[in-house]
Amino acid sequence: MNATVRNRELVRRLTWLMLIRLVLISVVLAIGALVFQEAGPYYVIAAFFAATIAYTLLLKSGLDLGIQGYIQLIVEIALITFIVHMSGGVESIFVGFYIITILCASVLLPMGGGIVIALLASVSFGAVVAAEGLGLLQTTFHGVINPYDDPPYVFFLLFYRIAILFLAGFLSADISRRLREADMEITKLKDLNELILRHISSGLLTTNNTGQIIHANRAAERILESTRENLLGKSWGSLFGLDGLGPDELHGLVSRAQSSIGAEIDVVARSGAAKPVGLSLSDIEDADGSVLGQVIVFRDLTEIKKLESRARRSERLSAVGELAAGIAHEIRNPLASIRGSIEVLKERGMFNSKDEELVKVILKESDRLNQIIQGFLDYVRTPPPTSRAVEINDLVDEIVMLYKNSDKVGDLIRIEKRRGAERLIVFGDGDQLKQVLLNLMDNAIEAMPDGGDMLVLCRGKGETVEVEISDTGGGISAGETRLFEPFYTTKSRGIGIGLTIAERIVKNHDGRIDVRRRTGGGAVFIVVLPRHRTTPE
Repeated sequence: MNATVRNRELVRRLTWLMLIRLVLISVVLAIGALVFQEAGPYYVIAAFFAATIAYTLLLKSGLDLGIQGYIQLIVEIALITFIVHMSGGVESIFVGFYIITILCASVLLPMGGGIVIALLASVSFGAVVAAEGLGLLQTTFHGVINPYDDPPYVFFLLFYRIAILFLAGFLSADISRRLREADMEITKLKDLNELILRHISSGLLTTNNTGQIIHANRAAERILESTRENLLGKSWGSLFGLDGLGPDELHGLVSRAQSSIGAEIDVVARSGAAKPVGLSLSDIEDADGSVLGQVIVFRDLTEIKKLESRARRSERLSAVGELAAGIAHEIRNPLASIRGSIEVLKERGMFNSKDEELVKVILKESDRLNQIIQGFLDYVRTPPPTSRAVEINDLVDEIVMLYKNSDKVGDLIRIEKRRGAERLIVFGDGDQLKQVLLNLMDNAIEAMPDGGDMLVLCRGKGETVEVEISDTGGGISAGETRLFEPFYTTKSRGIGIGLTIAERIVKNHDGRIDVRRRTGGGAVFIVVLPRHRTTPE
């Protein structure tokens, strides 16, 4: 238990002690009015009220709470001793008030506090009895016979009552010890439970029987992009967008959520982004079977959906690959024959000037068709990477230098490369990785026909190496999820196979290509590859 929680608990206990004191005041007031028929006890009541006010001010003073507890209990013993003296001394019926104070001490003070207060109470009671017996204090007995005229009786009564006080002290100390041990076990279990809930990757919400959230773990805050304070008290259905569902739809979704399969729904996070989540729902029941609330467990399926999408794309690409070889064999040879025949006829002068234009179209489209087939073959026949250590910074420097000295870039496109001082080593085929970066940089340049800026950033990130290529072109269209599909292209010219080949090569290197829109316009492609810790050859 940390200091803050411990102080809060002490404040709570001190407050309870003051409430008990007010109850005692009421009891003393009633007994004083009925038995004593005099104003004496009312002075004690006034003293209690004054002490309670003083204790309340002490709580706000910043004084150590343990010291405040001792102050209250010591003053309590003094006031009770005064009441005992005023109500008959050794025969006082208010000696039992000491026991209540001892019990309070066992709860309020550290281990052994009840015994200390029992000792103090016994000494105070014995001192009053001795002072009255010796005539140092005026006796206030209300009977006919003065009990102090019978010393054996006084001694017996004194011993008997002090024994009860010490017994109360030892019993309360034992009870307090057991309670503290039980409290420590409960606290440990609570902390362990909180630790487990805090570190599980799935979101977890607990609701009451009206559907209001009473607990949320960190994963729930992260997935819903909110804080625990904002989640508590809200209806779980409103967070998951279920308020707009009809009774039948809601019943069906809850039934799926309570099944072993669970339900899948889209949740709109605080940022406005829709996230697919898998939802499971279980009722919390008491021993009688009454539903006290629900436990809702959910997880973000965004990455799983991406993996499923990649798996489906890989299956499609695999099917395309199987067809590619057959297409190449069935089309490429006849295409070569057609092109060769046209060229022979052209050389023999078989066409007039008007036919020459048609011949050019035929030859151009033949080249285009041959390019498509060659792209297929390049995709299907991508050889496994030749494994060797490659320094990515050196590879990118070479490519950037090549572009800066080529006519493809021109004066309108500015290329900037940034790199850190560390060496970025990957293990793979340098020529294939070079082809990947050339494809991505070609796309960036073609996306800026009117000029712009291309930034190539090389960095190490933990166990990976990243090459980020960003441009200030037109950006990515709504069909960005299809960028790596074969023959999908947004260009007026192109066959849409470059990114497919690039992704295939990177995947063969156990990496991936991430893509996102660039803030302010343009696109960002990030090649992520596993890092190699050895030095290059």
